Amino acid sequence: MRIRERNTAVRSRRRGAGQSVVEFALILPILLTMCGAAIDFGRVYAAYINVQSATRNAAETVASDVTITDGGAAAASAQALVCAEIGVSPCSGPTMPVVTVVSFSYDNSSTNPSVVTLKVVQPFDMLFPYPMMSPPGHWNLTAQITFSVIRGR
Repeated sequence: MRIRERNTAVRSRRRGAGQSVVEFALILPILLTMCGAAIDFGRVYAAYINVQSATRNAAETVASDVTITDGGAAAASAQALVCAEIGVSPCSGPTMPVVTVVSFSYDNSSTNPSVVTLKVVQPFDMLFPYPMMSPPGHWNLTAQITFSVIRGR
């Protein structure tokens, strides 16, 4: 009787181990998807903070620089500053941020501020193509900042 009970216990343990392997195989894709999504959205958040910071710093520098007196010089300076801060090198190609000077007014008097509004669009590719996005796996992170400063002597 003891041998029979022992054989039954061993078979029961083997079935339990097989059931655990099947359950793990069913749950593993869900767990990996959740981990991948958490990593991807963490990357998006960090990149968005970086784009916001680069836009703010470029707008401040362009508004404060007394040598910049027209929109063309403002755009060139802002593009170089944003690329340097985001870390895109060289500043060309599909990963290049698009920097647009929405408005620029220059005033060197001590009463009126010089105002610059910058818009930066940074392409961002996800690690995995999520079906809810169009196109899948690609986002454009956008930041628009207005900065004004009195440049008076």
